Amino acid sequence: MTKHDATKQIIALAKTYDFILIRKKKHLIFKHPSGATLVTSGTTGDWRALKNVEANIKHILLKHDSNHIN
Repeated sequence: MTKHDATKQIIALAKTYDFILIRKKKHLIFKHPSGATLVTSGTTGDWRALKNVEANIKHILLKHDSNHIN
């Protein structure tokens, strides 16, 4: 998998969780309708990058939702 393919997969993964790509430079910056922000590397060489991004998404959404409940 090339770095370009990994970036496309990260964007697609974020989109499945309703994140919208705001900016794409050295980092990919996503915004969720609830106000949560996700920042990932623009290029990645890590073979686990997609799994790590998905774990970060779940963590961010869980943390963001729990902050609004209180």
